[in-house]
Amino acid sequence: MKIPRPWLVPLNPFYALGVYLWETCYRIGVFPIRKLAIPVISVGNITAGGSGKTPMVLRIAQFALDRGKCPGILSRGYGGTKSRSSAPFVFRGKDLPRAEEVGDEPAMMAGKLPDGLFGICPDRLQGGLALQNAGADLIILDDGFQSLELFQDLNIVFVPDAMAGGCSRSLLHWLPAGDLRDFPSRLSRADILSFIDKGTEGGSPDFLKQKIEDCLEAMGISQAGQVVLGARLTFSGIVGTDFKPKETLEDLRGKNSVVVSGIARPERFERFLRTLGIEPVAHLMLKDHVPYSAKRIQEIGEWIASIEKKHQVDRILTTEKDLVKWACSPDPDKRLRGISVQMEWLDPEGWMRKIDRVLGQTPR
Repeated sequence: MKIPRPWLVPLNPFYALGVYLWETCYRIGVFPIRKLAIPVISVGNITAGGSGKTPMVLRIAQFALDRGKCPGILSRGYGGTKSRSSAPFVFRGKDLPRAEEVGDEPAMMAGKLPDGLFGICPDRLQGGLALQNAGADLIILDDGFQSLELFQDLNIVFVPDAMAGGCSRSLLHWLPAGDLRDFPSRLSRADILSFIDKGTEGGSPDFLKQKIEDCLEAMGISQAGQVVLGARLTFSGIVGTDFKPKETLEDLRGKNSVVVSGIARPERFERFLRTLGIEPVAHLMLKDHVPYSAKRIQEIGEWIASIEKKHQVDRILTTEKDLVKWACSPDPDKRLRGISVQMEWLDPEGWMRKIDRVLGQTPR
């Protein structure tokens, strides 16, 4: 298991100690855990970076809407100005807030879920209460596994990719040197352990599920109340800067494209494009949650111009998370396209059974 920032290893024990003390204070009752009057579903992980949390939050929210519920999605709003205030900010998806206010992921989710209710607050308890008062009958916590101040009725945790090939609990892999942000033993508190099926990469879903179960057993984690359920990200369309469908996948395959992305795992996005039959000429990988300032867009334009010295550039492809920020700039490039994705459950009955139980409905 690779350590991304080995020069920071001396700081790892301090981070792990802080997490241990934080969790212990909740476990022994020094800090209280509050329960809302409505159910709370948490989607999270024990590692830093993208794992599929946001598409999963959208999938659960849409499922709840289809069940006649009013889900409230609660985010910290990383990168948005509203996250700097202790006061909760609640809005409807159809209000289409700007990404610089609420953060790129909540803004993107709002565009895809206009009937949803959203809350931005770094204090999960206060944010949950605000959504409850606004009429939500279900809270979905985006990246909420470490939000111990709020009781969670259903914990969905994405397991690290490495669990399919190893079960390292070494301090070497903790933040800030590595990506581990929580103790692997806390996976025992999850209700659903989820993995992302990447097609032929890494093995079949059954193989991945078995490897994860073997890894849990090796760590001494009981699966008494847990299930391991898979999901996959699927292509759902190509959108322009107005977030409306622009062209077909077949149209795009016949054009020269460059890719610009500011996400946690840009290499995964490029591999995903290749599975769609898109072979990009070049890929500019930016930092996760990067702001698309005028200076940044100018730098991207200069990069594209350098590519155009050798190749014609017909399309500029990016993620929806990047597009929601880039499209707000004055006169965005007309070649700009967003690749829209959605989450698909591999075992729909298994997922519905668990979620319906929380919603108080009889599984179909």
